[in-house]
Amino acid sequence: MSERKRYPSVKKVSLAGLSEEWDESCFAYVIPSSYDDQLALAELNTTEMTDAETTAYQLRFVREHFVSGKIKVFNGDSFVEEDMTPSDTAATIDITDRLYAEIMGIGLDPKEIRKVAERSTLQSTEESPTSSPSSETTPAT
Repeated sequence: MSERKRYPSVKKVSLAGLSEEWDESCFAYVIPSSYDDQLALAELNTTEMTDAETTAYQLRFVREHFVSGKIKVFNGDSFVEEDMTPSDTAATIDITDRLYAEIMGIGLDPKEIRKVAERSTLQSTEESPTSSPSSETTPAT
């Protein structure tokens, strides 16, 4: 007989509204991030990573922290409740973002996460120099 896994801490994440027919019966259990996870993330040099690399990191991180869950899948005729699998965590961007946010303790709605990411991108763009120092003028005194 195989030994059952032991999870000292899990978090139940509602997946309601993330897909057609998904209600409060749709959820995932995830392992919240640890200090080690936070330190590893802090050591990542995301400025040197491509979008593909950061996406792959997030997808792997979510799969590694996924424990189990229930979702409704469409079988061509109707929706049926099934066990969620690790690969289901990457079925849509909204699912992955919701799980990642909950694992990291952010707790934002996926739409809010997108807004935060967009603001962050805009802020980075606005902060990047667009003109050379020689083209800057000093005000007359």
